[in-house]
Amino acid sequence: MRTCHYISDLHLFSARSLGERHLPAIQAAAAESDHFVLAGDIFDLHWSTVGEAEASAQAAEAWLLGLIEAAPDCRIHALLGNHDHHPVMMDRLRHLADIQAHFNWHPFYLRIGGGIFLHGDAANFRMNAARLQAFRDRCAAKPQKDPRLNALYDAAIKSRLHTLCARAAYPHRVVTRRLRRYLDEIGHGPDAGVRNVYFGHTHRAMDGYERHGLKFHNCGAPIDGVRFNILKADIS
Repeated sequence: MRTCHYISDLHLFSARSLGERHLPAIQAAAAESDHFVLAGDIFDLHWSTVGEAEASAQAAEAWLLGLIEAAPDCRIHALLGNHDHHPVMMDRLRHLADIQAHFNWHPFYLRIGGGIFLHGDAANFRMNAARLQAFRDRCAAKPQKDPRLNALYDAAIKSRLHTLCARAAYPHRVVTRRLRRYLDEIGHGPDAGVRNVYFGHTHRAMDGYERHGLKFHNCGAPIDGVRFNILKADIS
């Protein structure tokens, strides 16, 4: 039986990411998997402390190469999220896919067996495939955040305001309904054999939440006050 693990929302390079603490566990999970899926916002080009987009994309490529080298027999799949959907990032991913046989990337979703992986911004209000493309294009066009805004963001994290906002914006019932609608639109709902949906974006962990004929899974995010887990995915 093929094994698969997935993660999302590390938000690496942002000041508030705790993702590097999990790197040994991430590499170990990839090394014991046939497939390892990075479901978007692994890197945060909007809030990056590394530098401009080109420097951040270069650092992202180096991080991915480290993961590939740690798990040479695993197929690594990278999806994009709203914080790393950027032309320079896509250029790096294309280059990496050209030189690494066990690496590929996808802008919006990946289907493996009965599992589908997506970032999860399709769960935003009134989203469909066309609006998601337009939303991503707007995100890519935004300038990098002023570093001085990090202090405000950090204050929100310390006050746990981010967790309250996530609960208000992304109730499980609402998120799963929106994702089911999106999956039906792109032809990957239950009628097409999908049984498990693996996503991120909301920073709200869930594992095996059953609704609309599907099981939904979210690994959370390695940010203070938010649960995060490397999840094993059922791709049978």
